[in-house]
Amino acid sequence: SVTRSNRVRITGKEEVSTTSFFNILSENELQELINDKQDTFELVALNLYYENSEEGLTLLAKNTKKIAIDLNINRRTVENNRESITDIGWYFDNIIQKLKKRNCPIDYIKFEEYVD
Repeated sequence: SVTRSNRVRITGKEEVSTTSFFNILSENELQELINDKQDTFELVALNLYYENSEEGLTLLAKNTKKIAIDLNINRRTVENNRESITDIGWYFDNIIQKLKKRNCPIDYIKFEEYVD
């Protein structure tokens, strides 16, 4: 069995505004939760799902200047199977570009893919 892991790291110079991909929590509730975690210097970890799909990711952040995104929830692949390479274009189009359109400053992106 092949296990693939993917991580995208995004960093920015300015504070990132928070939006919710689903309305499980209201935007205010989510912001309050994140603020509470930041006040106590805790790691913020959120599982986010792309709307109307099964694909998702885990967002990890110690602060608003640097976040890591792990493409670990029903990873979208080029050939739609677990052994195929990650469809990074889909993630750029549907996540990274949407963050940029919401004025989320992105200084660099690092993508890694490896097989266990």
